[in-house]
Amino acid sequence: MQLQPAPRGFEHINRYFDAVNHRYAAKLLPGQFYVSRSETIVTVVGTCVAACLRDRSQGLGGMNHFMEPHVTTGAVSSPGEDAMFDLFRALLDAGAQRHHLEAKLFGGSRILSNDCMVGERSIAFARLFLRQANIPIIEEDLGGPFARKIDFQPADGRVRIKHLRDIRNDTILERDRHFVESYRRPPGPGDRDDPCG
Repeated sequence: MQLQPAPRGFEHINRYFDAVNHRYAAKLLPGQFYVSRSETIVTVVGTCVAACLRDRSQGLGGMNHFMEPHVTTGAVSSPGEDAMFDLFRALLDAGAQRHHLEAKLFGGSRILSNDCMVGERSIAFARLFLRQANIPIIEEDLGGPFARKIDFQPADGRVRIKHLRDIRNDTILERDRHFVESYRRPPGPGDRDDPCG
């Protein structure tokens, strides 16, 4: 089977043939999202959160991979806001019906020794966004001291989760640290004090 061209706007996403599931897959890094009907969407989350949204009536779904590294007041968009709004808009643009959407949340661990509750903030933000958007959360695997590998099948909504309790390399830790540092900013007017600042 030949890999079809990436959907418009997703040309930068790493896509490959998944021999385990016998279908094509898209692999997400921090800050990315992807929408599909037929491809597996894969990521590994540590401190970050992966939100899987799916239109249960159409077999259309998507996943993002984000972190909420600082406290925001809503005056300035945050990585979490960008990630959730981008995925939500992409699903609606692809034909999803808002009232058929459901969500699954994964990640938000404490694998960074100096994360100052970044994982907890990311989890709280994702839950708040979904509650305000009236999107039910039907599955969660959140928190804890370990990373997770997530395989999401938008067609039927199945998610395979592998807990990575023994990380032998620093790839996940370094990605999370880099993502946190890339979004650090000094508190602005009206911001609450950042406990990591």
